[in-house]
Amino acid sequence: MSVYFIASDKQKVSQAGNDLKELYGKSADICSWGQIHMAISAAYRENYIMHSYDGGCVYMIGTIFDMTGFNQSVLEQFDSYQKLVSALKNENQRFFGHYVAICIDTRKQCMEVIQDRVGLINTYYTKDIDKGFCCSNDIVLVAKYGSNKKLHYQGVHEFLLLEANVGTETLFSDVLRMKFGNQLILQAGQIVCQKYYIYVSLSLTCTLPSYMKETGM
Repeated sequence: MSVYFIASDKQKVSQAGNDLKELYGKSADICSWGQIHMAISAAYRENYIMHSYDGGCVYMIGTIFDMTGFNQSVLEQFDSYQKLVSALKNENQRFFGHYVAICIDTRKQCMEVIQDRVGLINTYYTKDIDKGFCCSNDIVLVAKYGSNKKLHYQGVHEFLLLEANVGTETLFSDVLRMKFGNQLILQAGQIVCQKYYIYVSLSLTCTLPSYMKETGM
């Protein structure tokens, strides 16, 4: 799977690009849009998914498909940047797979990081008012170039117990994991986590005792 690292500090992105090169044996591409910088590597894959539109471009990590296409062909179905971004955030379940879409609006100089609704690929991020932000699907890169590398006791305990972290907390005190159905919006040196998909909450119409009585259990 491809790996990306996004930050407001260009030097950190350049250093992360070197880390990715040492790890995967191939150079990472470095891109910049205003105050947003990104290093992205195909890692063990031949190439990552990317498509440019008038006014924007989209990078895709993982695998995405719908009833008519797979990966690159999904992006090529759309004739505009805004149509694709709207489709990614539409409440109707059009796309399937495990993916993170990195959407750059080149006119507004802003970025949206949108993951699949279940969050099968983790998106980690950290933000500091003075030192800027960074995010990646690699928690080690976020912890390394974040402002604080202090371990989070609850996160460590949870990981040792479950061999995984749940919720937004991680092994590191200042590194958060993006919630399901959320997106990161990066603009003007700031990063905001915002909900784009609301899961339907189904309420039970009867209590367990009444259900047992009605069914003869």
